[in-house]
Amino acid sequence: MADLKLKLMSLNSSRKLLTGELDSICSYPYRPCKPVLDPVPDGSPVLPQAEPEEMGLSSAHIESFFRALELHGYRPHSAMVLRRGKVLAEGYWAPYRSDCPQSVYSLSKSVLSMAVGIAAGEGRLSLDDPLDKFFPEHPHSLGADLYRPLVLGDLLTMRSGVDFNESCIFLFEDWVTAYLSAGRSFEPGSQFLYNSLNSYMLAAVLRNVTGQTLMEYLTPRLFEPLGIRNAWWETCPKGIEKGGWGLHLTTRDMAALGQLMLQRGAWTGPDGERRQLIPELWVREATRSHTKTRPEDGGRGYGYHNWIVSSKGDYEFNGAFGQLVVVLPRYETVVVVTAGSTCSFVSGSASDLILAYFGSDACYAELPRNTAALRSLRRTLRSLKVLQITPPVPARSLPTAPPDKTRSAMPAVPPEAMRYHNITMPMKKNRAGLLPFVQQIAHNNYSPGITDIRFSLGVDSCTLTFIGPGEKNKLTVGTDGRPRHSVITTGGEQYHVYTVGSWSYKRPQRPLLHLTVTFPELPNTRLVDILFHPDTVSLRFDERPGRSDCLSILSGLMNAKALDKVVVDLTLKNHQFLSAFARVATPIIYSGRRPPQP
Repeated sequence: MADLKLKLMSLNSSRKLLTGELDSICSYPYRPCKPVLDPVPDGSPVLPQAEPEEMGLSSAHIESFFRALELHGYRPHSAMVLRRGKVLAEGYWAPYRSDCPQSVYSLSKSVLSMAVGIAAGEGRLSLDDPLDKFFPEHPHSLGADLYRPLVLGDLLTMRSGVDFNESCIFLFEDWVTAYLSAGRSFEPGSQFLYNSLNSYMLAAVLRNVTGQTLMEYLTPRLFEPLGIRNAWWETCPKGIEKGGWGLHLTTRDMAALGQLMLQRGAWTGPDGERRQLIPELWVREATRSHTKTRPEDGGRGYGYHNWIVSSKGDYEFNGAFGQLVVVLPRYETVVVVTAGSTCSFVSGSASDLILAYFGSDACYAELPRNTAALRSLRRTLRSLKVLQITPPVPARSLPTAPPDKTRSAMPAVPPEAMRYHNITMPMKKNRAGLLPFVQQIAHNNYSPGITDIRFSLGVDSCTLTFIGPGEKNKLTVGTDGRPRHSVITTGGEQYHVYTVGSWSYKRPQRPLLHLTVTFPELPNTRLVDILFHPDTVSLRFDERPGRSDCLSILSGLMNAKALDKVVVDLTLKNHQFLSAFARVATPIIYSGRRPPQP
């Protein structure tokens, strides 16, 4: 009965999300936990470099891999290729940067597994320990008498069967108590069911046995030896790291962690001293399959919070929207990719592309130095840019500003839009926000809406000021093809953004300004279309990955299939619910009327 109540509460929370009742979704107040990174210091590991041919890989082959990431639609943000501990290629699709820690979603779980392995090596815990042992003050699960006790190994291999998952975290401020009080779907250890709250509970166990936060515990044992200095981890309302998600790392941080696992937990520091940071036996066990996964999850096996991607010992750390570290022990190769794609888990991600390019004997050979191919690769790495997203309306050429002796012709502001220059527009009631909607859901940081927007329009750039309850954000937009940097604050948290804009006409005399707002700290991109009418302005908010893609991925992460079939069937038959989902899954348009001018 309690289990059904939990599911109904979760369903009601989803209903509020879809119908726009955002203020009442969460049972506890939002607490900012993101550190201020302004300016962002480069605190990434320093890894040795080598030319590809020295390590038996062709420069042309690696260049082809970088281009294939674009051509196959993975929307890459960065990629690195290492062999035998040396970086062969490292590229960032501008404006993504090497020095900016970014959200890696469920890739966090693989780092949590390292922390559990270190603690086990120190004798602080065992995978055979019952979970109840660490929380004697909490009530036992209602299903505890029906099944054998949960042990830590069940959590680490995603075989707990506990029903409390990501879809329920907004209902309870105390996640530990809610997890321990939840029902179970099956005998622990008997089958695989992905649940990020299993990871959270492991983080809570580590807090219990170490008396430290996860970051405090890992910094001297893992991060400092690797040279990782700017990592940070989001926390729950009680201040415990989320464990299964919320870690922020740079691409180089991810590469160092992958290389550490390839070296079976051993690392040689700048002083030449070799240290065993993670027990070697743990690395062996963590990277072999302990359970079969579902076909929709890749179906290749799951270790200790690591995905098994081949039958030949290859494995990966995997985060939603394409955050990957793929380790190929046979070839001493590590490949890292960050992206803003529509994929989740192993299936549909860049894993298959990485295996195709680096997972066979045919990829490696003794090669002579190839100066021409190396130069071509380096030119490609320097020229990478995030693919421009075409405005979703037909565009026609615009008039250009007359050229002068000092500069080439630049796109001009359409005269119909100049009527709004230095005008502040009051907006109708809305829930619009610059932070992508999926991030608002993930952080419980919902936008209060935009009350006013002010336009300052120029030839090669413009400034838009978004004003909302307690917030005022100036967004500088490059309309000459070069993104401009801004810093915005939403919900008390600061974000770096780079914005590029393009002018077009949707209809005759209706200019459209299309904005692409890139968050280098996030996989997600905000899209805004601003349509200028004679007396009103309409703002259309979308994102990449799209809302429907994000909701589909979040649904998978939240184990929507765990809901009772009866409840799901009733929901799907509700036309009002489906209409609400359609509204959330598609772009939303808000408008405001131009105030009378004196």
